[in-house]
Amino acid sequence: MEFFQTVTRRQLTKAGLSGNDLVEAADLWLAISLYYGTAEKYEATRAALASAQAKPWYATAQTVGSWKGLPATPSDLMTPDQLRADWIAKPKEYDPCVRRTTAATTAPTMPRSASRCCSSSAAATR
Repeated sequence: MEFFQTVTRRQLTKAGLSGNDLVEAADLWLAISLYYGTAEKYEATRAALASAQAKPWYATAQTVGSWKGLPATPSDLMTPDQLRADWIAKPKEYDPCVRRTTAATTAPTMPRSASRCCSSSAAATR
């Protein structure tokens, strides 16, 4: 996740954000990304997204590459149940290890061939 945070901060800086605006935008990106990875803190994420819409930096932040596919409004944020159903329906969109494999999979589990690209704990279980 740190790699993506660094990339997002660079993109936001290049788009013209700095100071508090940069920190707030990066924090919102992280909150949404963590929510999409865990389905936890739904209400807090919705509130942060609603608050951010009133900020001057919000429209600029949505133009950077890292924001593509993220919800634009609180009503666009999937509920935890919707998110879990989407994880099952589209595992390639949520699991970078599944995306890197060429074998098709219908279950949201990591294929054995992909375990090399993931955490050391996954590699240790082979």
